[in-house]
Amino acid sequence: MGLNCRLPTDVEIGRNQPIGMLPLFRILEEQSPAMPSIKRFFLIDCLGAVTSTFLLGFVLVRFQSFFGMPTGTLYVLAGIAACFAVYSGMGYLITGLQKPAFLRTIAVANVLYCLLTLSLVYVYREVITAWGIAYFVGEVVIVVLLATREWKRAG
Repeated sequence: MGLNCRLPTDVEIGRNQPIGMLPLFRILEEQSPAMPSIKRFFLIDCLGAVTSTFLLGFVLVRFQSFFGMPTGTLYVLAGIAACFAVYSGMGYLITGLQKPAFLRTIAVANVLYCLLTLSLVYVYREVITAWGIAYFVGEVVIVVLLATREWKRAG
């Protein structure tokens, strides 16, 4: 009896598929049978904000010369992300906060955060590195995608 082992194909593991088909984004796809609940959006937002807080407040600060954004600015952005994490965490844990108006609030706050981030990238364009620009543009793209889905879910 021989072993019948095979490697998964590219299609099976998600390569060569549009971004919307990747597992990371599938949870937020509006074409899915059921749009994620408001509670689920608060969880996703909270986890994202915690990740941003960690990256901005620790990783980017530690490698400030590599990214170029001034340390004080990184701490301010990390503080804002931490506030968003608390808000979204409360939205996830407290049933009374799982209402469309509260989800709209964090969606608007996320977009304002993105505008602030892009403004700071512009202000510090002389000192920020290509890696810094890549990080902040990537963060903005992810946060705007999330905020758009949150806004649609909130109705």
